[in-house]
Amino acid sequence: MNKTEFLWTFPCFVLASRFNTSDSGHIILDEDILFVAPFAEDGSQRLAIFTDHDAVLDYLDCCDGDVSHLTHVPIPTARDLLQLLVRSQLWTRVWVDLNPKAGMSRSVPVAELILEIEHYLARIG
Repeated sequence: MNKTEFLWTFPCFVLASRFNTSDSGHIILDEDILFVAPFAEDGSQRLAIFTDHDAVLDYLDCCDGDVSHLTHVPIPTARDLLQLLVRSQLWTRVWVDLNPKAGMSRSVPVAELILEIEHYLARIG
């Protein structure tokens, strides 16, 4: 990924369960939240990030079993995505638009994505 590649639209989404909500009803990205982070072939877990709501629904359609406990959580801005990635030390890579049936997902190194978001935020001020 090069510095001109960070062109995501927001909100993007993650799938989560066991979360807390603020008084205004917004989901809090705290230590209690459990994210969907499927395993890769190498055995590592990677956070699944979806660039739009349809990609979330496509992923859920691919899942076997009950997914009713999962909620799609919007990540409203690039700053929010950066905060989530920096706070978590669990993942070294993320899946972008994971879809097992379509095989179109990308695996992106978290460190690289953090740098790209930081460069983007520095450019826009």
